[in-house]
Amino acid sequence: MTGEAQPVSLLFAEVLLCWSATSYLLSADPTREGHRGSFSRKTAKRLTWFILRATGAAVLTGAVAGWGRGTLLAGAMLAGCVLLPTARWLWVPTRYVAELEVVGNLGFVAFAQFLIAHFDMQVRWGLARLPVSEALLAAYAVAAALLIFVVRGGTYIVRGVLERAGTMPPAQSTNLAEGSPPGLQRALPVDGVELNHGRLIGNVERLILVLFVANGQYTALAFFFAAKGLIRSKDVERRAWADYLILGSLTSFLVAVVAGLLIQVVFRAVTP
Repeated sequence: MTGEAQPVSLLFAEVLLCWSATSYLLSADPTREGHRGSFSRKTAKRLTWFILRATGAAVLTGAVAGWGRGTLLAGAMLAGCVLLPTARWLWVPTRYVAELEVVGNLGFVAFAQFLIAHFDMQVRWGLARLPVSEALLAAYAVAAALLIFVVRGGTYIVRGVLERAGTMPPAQSTNLAEGSPPGLQRALPVDGVELNHGRLIGNVERLILVLFVANGQYTALAFFFAAKGLIRSKDVERRAWADYLILGSLTSFLVAVVAGLLIQVVFRAVTP
């Protein structure tokens, strides 16, 4: 045991990229709003979409890992890519969606790594054909998977934390929940367009932060937050908005920093 980080296997990296792209890149999936409604045609269509894209991911996983030992890995991909969005949409309240994202992703990653290691699976097809070392390809694949996750997956985590804290601002057409803080009731509801702009800004912020951390530019983080504080200084003067902005920014920051540090570790393992 040298204590040095070991390069990620190319098969694991390709599976992780396939999981991230299927779960977070192909479409924006809804979260559970209030109580579950009755089964409808819309529900059937959305579930069909979940199954179709999960099937595509499973077929791709089976092709990459080989249809012998890789069948179990393909089955795990199929089950995970159906269960995670379905749980987020129908079963798990939005206030717990942050925990769902973390547990769901970590659970799949751990199980996939267990299967690959236990059955000694090797990549059969995919990025291995490119004229670059497998270790470097794996590092880039993991980095791409993390960048995809921090955008939409980061949004789910931030929203779950805000809902859990009771600081998530509702749109104008939404009634405030009973027991919401008085300051929130005075400052909100807000225009839904403004909320969508805030989510888009948060997505871009996380990408920038990940790149800063991955490149070790920690001093740039202080400048980044100082600039953001200056821009949103008027909003922070209102207590309800201050809670929303500070908690949302810190959660977004945490997601980006963890992803950036993971990218650092992956690339250090392949750097001489």
